[in-house]
Amino acid sequence: MSVPMKTLASSQTSLVSVRREGVALDANEEVRQDEPKGFACSEHKHVRHDFFPPTQYPHEKIAIDKASFPIKGFAGLIGAALAVICSWALLVASNNTQQWQERFPTVAKVLQPSSILSAIISANGILLHLAFTEGMTIAWWLRATKTGATPSELHEAWVTSTSALGAVQSGRRFNYMALATIVVAIIPINGLVLQGALSVRPVFLNTASVNVSVPFVNDFDPSFSGSLTATGALDVISTTFSGEVYNYFAGDNKGYIVLYSNGTTDENVDYDADASPTNCKETCIFDAPGVGLYLSCDEIEDHPFNFTVDTSQPGWEELPIVKQGLPIYSTAFGWSASNPNTIQFNLTSKDTYGCSGQYYQLACSLDARHTTYNTTLHLNNSGLSGATTLSLDPDSDYSDDLYGTPIAANDELSSRKTKFGFLAKAFNDYFGSSIVVQYSNASGEPEYVLGQNGTYANAPWIIYGQDGRETSGDTVNLTAHGAQGCEVWIDWERDPLSNDRDVIMAEIRRFMFRLSYEYSNSASLTTYPPLLARAFVTQNLYQVSWWHWVASLAVTLVIVACVSLTFWGFWALTRLPTMSPLETAQAFQAAAGSSPDLAWDQATMSPPPGTHLAADGRSMLSSSGMSRPMS
Repeated sequence: MSVPMKTLASSQTSLVSVRREGVALDANEEVRQDEPKGFACSEHKHVRHDFFPPTQYPHEKIAIDKASFPIKGFAGLIGAALAVICSWALLVASNNTQQWQERFPTVAKVLQPSSILSAIISANGILLHLAFTEGMTIAWWLRATKTGATPSELHEAWVTSTSALGAVQSGRRFNYMALATIVVAIIPINGLVLQGALSVRPVFLNTASVNVSVPFVNDFDPSFSGSLTATGALDVISTTFSGEVYNYFAGDNKGYIVLYSNGTTDENVDYDADASPTNCKETCIFDAPGVGLYLSCDEIEDHPFNFTVDTSQPGWEELPIVKQGLPIYSTAFGWSASNPNTIQFNLTSKDTYGCSGQYYQLACSLDARHTTYNTTLHLNNSGLSGATTLSLDPDSDYSDDLYGTPIAANDELSSRKTKFGFLAKAFNDYFGSSIVVQYSNASGEPEYVLGQNGTYANAPWIIYGQDGRETSGDTVNLTAHGAQGCEVWIDWERDPLSNDRDVIMAEIRRFMFRLSYEYSNSASLTTYPPLLARAFVTQNLYQVSWWHWVASLAVTLVIVACVSLTFWGFWALTRLPTMSPLETAQAFQAAAGSSPDLAWDQATMSPPPGTHLAADGRSMLSSSGMSRPMS
């Protein structure tokens, strides 16, 4: 039911709320007199809601004394800031150091940096909540001392200070109390961020320089790969080389050489494993001399193609695309006894759309040279096999090897012995591949067929048809798919790793590295000079993410700043109040609060009996001595 406007206006000086249709109308609400009766309260009232409570007197003097100063609250804020500084000191002391299990084994049984960090996070949260509680108490009682304070206003302050949801839903009444409540609710985020600042990472540490003796050769015997005919053609492959080819290309462990496994070892290998402290306990890295193939390439620009077939022209049956087909991709290796230490490597691809144009072709040479490989000797003393292995640096490629002088060439035509002739044949047998497009009308209908031969023919992505369909698998009838012979090309961008020059060279590099080691077992060498190696061990070090710490610092500073706002106006109180039921009961004029049996004095933070939040608009705290007189 509506209340006449005159009644509302005349009761503004009363501290007790005037209710209209179930809505509390505070004493500081200004009602428009010219609006009709019966409108909703939200349409009639214009309430001033300040972020900070307005000053109660025109000229308010700030007087700070021991009784009203929130010592615990400020101590909590300072302690929270110090907790962040302590976390910084802990992170600085721990960064890039060994785990405490290795440095302080006794202490590590009880404490770890992570557990200390957790304690700091907990202390930070406790101190912030301590400051928040005292600040909210001051803010609530500051409102209670305001002339004309109403129970609804105090209840609203209580809701925003005890519930983050209530603070979020405060709407136009959003103030510094609601802000502090919301930011305090994100304290757990501070813990999550700070925990992420400290982690453990394994690192390689160079512990010593040691000598290792590993059988590597940097040249091969003249008949290493096989023999030649009188005309310089390949004749018979050597037993040693054929075994190496089979073991590598048919084996699974192409990336490493097993030196020791299941009790068997290479007797020529000595890595000083039992000597201390200069031993290879885990990993040694050294430069191994060997035989390598230096790659140099030239791009051939004048290599045209034409896939067009005009059956109306005589002699079309003799066109290359009809007789044997034209390649859109091919790799091939070659060798000549007249240049015995060089292997030719050619790569051709049709990488553009169209019936005619220029091939992309690389003409490369692989020259035999004395080569230094960055080698890793890894001792695996764990597990059932306990395998010790040799391998190339996994982060390097053929361009990182150190290529020295060319290996001296022999007169292989006269000796009929070859070092590298069968090596070129092995490469061509394994890497040589082709993808060919051929025109055929055997079925009575003209068609283009895509044929793939060789292991590496499946590597590149093949695009055909104007709609860009693709394949990398078996033979494809292009015509049946609506494409013509000219509508097919190799898309190197689709799968960059399929650029076979780099893929093939990675395989060749590993094979030559293995040959440089394996051939030493059958060579005439009996001693191997020691090689200087760097011994490494894996250690777990603490690593600090300073971005996480900075984020934690920012969160803490925001919380400290927002909680500090709740101390606004503490100087207006004669003492520090509490939120005990007795004091709040006095504010709401509850019967328990005015009982003579519960009389309390100012020394014990207990107001005398009968000091209520007066109905005439006077503050309870001002009548009880809690509110400081202002001038």
